[in-house]
Amino acid sequence: AWRSHVRASSQNATGPAPKKILRNLFLLFDDVLDMDVVCERVGSSSLVLAYTLTRGDQEVFQGVARYVNVDESGTPTPIPDALRTALAG
Repeated sequence: AWRSHVRASSQNATGPAPKKILRNLFLLFDDVLDMDVVCERVGSSSLVLAYTLTRGDQEVFQGVARYVNVDESGTPTPIPDALRTALAG
């Protein structure tokens, strides 16, 4: 077994830029949304996931997050081979 700590940041200093900004969208509490998650990149200690939410055929959200695998002290550590294999497909 391995232990992993994930730190996510909304800062975009080294990650990909948002693909587009979606404006003037209204969601209701009982709307049914579908989420598509794509692993865009796997580095030595980080990975980038892209998220798309849709309501029917209307895209309502896009987001990109960079996750860094860190040890107990917060130092980046390599992504475990088992996770790398799973993300490869």
